[in-house]
Amino acid sequence: MSSGTLRFRLTGWYLALFAILFAGFGLFVYTVLSRSLEARLDDMLASEAATAATLLPDEIGESHGDFLQAAREVTSEVRFQTGVLAIYREGALLSASGPLPEPSRSRRVTRTVTSRGAAFEIVAAAPLDSIADPLAIVRGVIFIGLPLFLGFAGLGGYFMVKRNLRPLESMAAQAHRITGSSLDRRLEIGPAARELAGLAESFNELLAHVNFMLRVGTLQKAPPRGEATRVVAAAG
Repeated sequence: MSSGTLRFRLTGWYLALFAILFAGFGLFVYTVLSRSLEARLDDMLASEAATAATLLPDEIGESHGDFLQAAREVTSEVRFQTGVLAIYREGALLSASGPLPEPSRSRRVTRTVTSRGAAFEIVAAAPLDSIADPLAIVRGVIFIGLPLFLGFAGLGGYFMVKRNLRPLESMAAQAHRITGSSLDRRLEIGPAARELAGLAESFNELLAHVNFMLRVGTLQKAPPRGEATRVVAAAG
């Protein structure tokens, strides 16, 4: 495998790791914010429903038992910007401050109050559109930020991997220049990671062993000095 291929593969793994981390963090932030906004909306609805439940018996008393008039007074007094208040008696709608949103697309809080022997159900509801805008901003930040983040992370990872692999490339280039006539040369990598320094040291030890074995083999094959002299004299 070439150093370029290894460099790109390491950069790819680096990018994949950061993509998973960023996506997980974005999902975590989005989920926490979504639940926080929903909880805040529920608290607001609960507060408005509690206020209406407190006012309704007083309005019934002031209207001398006119439930319809009392419900209209309460829904006209308790108004909140993003929600709707409705008052029911035995399932029949007495009054509402506006059209109720669909249950599947809204948050609702219900309170029950009894007055003059009659049970009333107070519903405070708000559409999920009221929290959609902040969540849309977060989604936009995640969708735009993820490619930018990965782009910068990829560039940084590529140059970091390239820098870390530079001693390995230097070792490979030096090893290619070592031939049978230059076995006395050794790899020099300068400052490098401990693992690469150990690899260079092991390679140098291997070179020294090979060089030693070749020299021993050459000496064993060479004829003794006296015998070589006699061969030369006989030839003369």
